[in-house]
Amino acid sequence: MYAQNMLHHKIAQAQPRYWLLICIILIALGVLGISYVQEQLPKQGNVEILPEPVLKVPETQEGEVADAVEDESITLLFGGDLQFDRHIRQQSSFLGGYQGVFDEPLKELFLASDGVIANLEGPITEFDSVSVGSVVGSTNNYLFTFSPQVAPVLKQLNFVAVNLGNNHILNFGPEGLLQTQQFLNEAGVAYWGNTGGETWLEDSFLELSIKKKKFLFVNFNEFLWSDEDELVEELHTRVQAGEFDYVVVYTHWGVEYQKQASERYQGLARRLVSAGADIVIGSHPHVIQQSETVAGAPIYYSLGNFVFDQYFEPAVRNGLLLEVNFEGSIITTKEIPIYLEGTGKTILLEQN
Repeated sequence: MYAQNMLHHKIAQAQPRYWLLICIILIALGVLGISYVQEQLPKQGNVEILPEPVLKVPETQEGEVADAVEDESITLLFGGDLQFDRHIRQQSSFLGGYQGVFDEPLKELFLASDGVIANLEGPITEFDSVSVGSVVGSTNNYLFTFSPQVAPVLKQLNFVAVNLGNNHILNFGPEGLLQTQQFLNEAGVAYWGNTGGETWLEDSFLELSIKKKKFLFVNFNEFLWSDEDELVEELHTRVQAGEFDYVVVYTHWGVEYQKQASERYQGLARRLVSAGADIVIGSHPHVIQQSETVAGAPIYYSLGNFVFDQYFEPAVRNGLLLEVNFEGSIITTKEIPIYLEGTGKTILLEQN
């Protein structure tokens, strides 16, 4: 008892510095004990648990949260020559209008795509037709004008753009061209192509946005004056600017009814690909010509007829639609056969 009282007395008499030293020692012992216990605890799933990271969400230039958008697939349908005069104009009244020129499976195919593009082989005007009832082979037989009713039908069937750079677009002169542009503008169908004159080069290009992807459509028209070298150079310049996701060249070239494109057109196609074309599609020969791939770019020299009143041999009655899928850096094609009936209707052939 005496010893215990002496201890209490000594502690009570201790200097303040000794109390501080004792507190430090006790705190250190406590920290070491806690560390030892934590080391003995199992780690969850054998993986050390780390603090959750703070996620930084990218912002747009406008300060809005940016969505992570993956490359979206775009499917476009390309066709050959569209001619709505002569026999087609006459038959349209029996087919329920110009929509009736296409059979139902074709129309469903059009509407399921992201857009249809083809060559409009003549002007849309209010002028009377001179080719209806004309003698086959006469001058008037080759002068086309299409009813103003055609433009809204194209829009209804999901045609997003038509090429005007061909050998029939000026059949009714500058006034016919002007009316064509006005009717297409009213319908909301885009157009492009070399139609002659001082603006031929600028007219040969069309910039079009489809599902937020930027397309550059280019036309080479062999039948109205142009400078081939200048066109290729301008194409290269625009591609090098890096503003476009895809570059599509749609040509009007070749020899009618010739089933094989000559070396001249093969050489030009290669120049267009070298200048930056992702795909080259041709029209005018009225028959399907060969296709090939050059440096990864598909080339279809002629898709043949799309809507036309030529029935004298199977080659002019069998056309080709080209379904082109654009997804990221990959472009794939699917050939879809069509057939031109004597009724004026174009039908989708059954595919194997």
